[in-house]
Amino acid sequence: MNDIKIAGAPEFTTVVNDTNKSMEFNTIYLMTDFSDYSRNACKYAIDAFGASANYLLINTVEVRSTAATLINIEQIAHQESLENLKNEELELRAYFEGEDLDIELISKTGNAPDVINDLMELIEADLVVVGSKGRSKLDEFLIGSVTTAIMRGVKKPVLAVPLAAKFKQMNQVVLASDLANSTKSNVVDIMGALKQKFNVKISGATVKADNDPLSEEETLLLNELEKLDSIDDYSIVRNSNISKAVMDFCESNHADMLIMVAKHTSFFKRFFHKSLTKELVNHEILPILVLEDN
Repeated sequence: MNDIKIAGAPEFTTVVNDTNKSMEFNTIYLMTDFSDYSRNACKYAIDAFGASANYLLINTVEVRSTAATLINIEQIAHQESLENLKNEELELRAYFEGEDLDIELISKTGNAPDVINDLMELIEADLVVVGSKGRSKLDEFLIGSVTTAIMRGVKKPVLAVPLAAKFKQMNQVVLASDLANSTKSNVVDIMGALKQKFNVKISGATVKADNDPLSEEETLLLNELEKLDSIDDYSIVRNSNISKAVMDFCESNHADMLIMVAKHTSFFKRFFHKSLTKELVNHEILPILVLEDN
């Protein structure tokens, strides 16, 4: 862990019910590669969560050097990374002039998912924020990008924000998952936190490819969901194309954010399948909050 360059750091199973303690958005990782995409994502997050959160502005450095290298390439890369981080911080503070923001700068060697998971051992975060390329580069956003690697590989909620997204207010959120994952404690906790923070309406949806009636287990899970205060309504959508069905549901509900659950299950993989995403280029790409499935 000695390759972390940091200017200080802040101190700090089944069906469940809403009596559990709700999480709060206290510490937030802002991932940056100094692009317009990541800069917009940082601004979106700070607009949304305000000065009460601690922000870690993080840049990952991947360098390859050999013992024969005369100049320490890694050290130079870190110095450049830290200088760029300082410039990003200045731009954010200028944009949010008058706000007393707590922003720490971190530069670390490695690929982004590993860096984030390692850093969580030192400074635990409630949310990781990344920029995404949005509707003009949909396949690149959904398939094979650093954003997707972070969404799949990080063990904390990841918010991917497209370039066109500007936070104004949050009125409607859509939760897309299978029924079983919608009832897990981490999902219920974050829905409760969003409702507490933004007074938002949350509509859930699961997509079934067939017209078969719900199983007894699915009916029981749906009944449990209807009892939760953190979710306002839940729909069963019949469609063989998960990607299109979810985005159509978001559009019809005027969603401001999409929550996806279950990174490692068939629902998530089918939503992010390349052959399906080509039909979505005319959809508005929303900020997507991706949650672990355990």
